[in-house]
Amino acid sequence: MDRDWRLVALAVVGLLFTASGIWVAPGEGTTEYTYERAEVSVTSGSLVYERPDSASLAGYNDLAAVDCQSEDEHTRACAFDSYLRERGPVSVSNDSVQIEGYTDQEFVELGGEYYRRVRQGSENGNYVFDVESTDPTAMLDDISQRADEGTTGTWVGVRAAREGEVTSPASPESVSGVGEVYRVDGTDYVVVVTDRTTVDRVPVPMPSGDVLVGLGVVCLFVAALGVSPDRLTGARERR
Repeated sequence: MDRDWRLVALAVVGLLFTASGIWVAPGEGTTEYTYERAEVSVTSGSLVYERPDSASLAGYNDLAAVDCQSEDEHTRACAFDSYLRERGPVSVSNDSVQIEGYTDQEFVELGGEYYRRVRQGSENGNYVFDVESTDPTAMLDDISQRADEGTTGTWVGVRAAREGEVTSPASPESVSGVGEVYRVDGTDYVVVVTDRTTVDRVPVPMPSGDVLVGLGVVCLFVAALGVSPDRLTGARERR
């Protein structure tokens, strides 16, 4: 009887090792991101908000609705916008309307000032491109989205705007709302990513998932060897 209990205990330990190894392995090295809201205001004709210090995350924290904020972003398209500011409007034929780096962003920042992109078709089949100066306060009102208590949805961008901070394994490329401006209780906030950390889900030093699975398999194998055919036959006869 004592031997039977030892075999049962060994089998249970084997199952625990195996299950622990399977649970531990996928969690190792998980990356999590912290998303926060930063208040946006108009100061001296510019939209101002506190940007995170992390250089590796800086590219994610521009205003999503405003192009040409980073000097190395869409340089050809931004050069075209700068040309339009000085010499626009420009009419181009249909086959040349695709300009490298040109995006659907409605606004651009040129020389510290804000402009609205103008693109429209003409009667002769051409496209007319231009930029028009816009007031920063009016632009902020245009790009702000409602995110108060009546807003539906729980995706990361809205949650960060409403709650102040959200931690998620979702990367900035896949998160709807990074760089977007939301209005919460009359105040405008932009959602920024402030931190990126690699999380180890094992709270104390432990063997890796592969080692735990291996130990579990060994325990189960030893337990199986301890159950002889005669013992199994005897158990069936007693039933």
